[in-house]
Amino acid sequence: MKGTAALLIELMEASRELKVEDQVLASIKETMEAVPFEQLVNQLVTGTSIHSERRSIELEGSLELLDQFSINSVMTQASKTKLDYVSQLGLRQSFKGKRPSTWQDVIDEMKVKHQASKAGEYHASK
Repeated sequence: MKGTAALLIELMEASRELKVEDQVLASIKETMEAVPFEQLVNQLVTGTSIHSERRSIELEGSLELLDQFSINSVMTQASKTKLDYVSQLGLRQSFKGKRPSTWQDVIDEMKVKHQASKAGEYHASK
């Protein structure tokens, strides 16, 4: 939750600078209150498993905007880095471009892919 708070600070800094904080808060509220929390987590994680590459590219625009207004973008950069990592795991291909049923499916597949990647690095170094 500490990371969520830090990300919200960065978001609200930008929205305040652009004088759109009311619209941003309304949008976040609509998203966060639309479904029960566990369902929201499931939607966000399963959707990201399929759309991580596009979402990472979209964050490039956010990073440019934050830089334009001299707003520290460490959380947005960290989010982009994580999305790049998820994309490089090839989850979209693993799930054949279809959203998996549960967040657990995503996390389990990430572990499999990460371990396979580590095993490949080990064998490549020999």
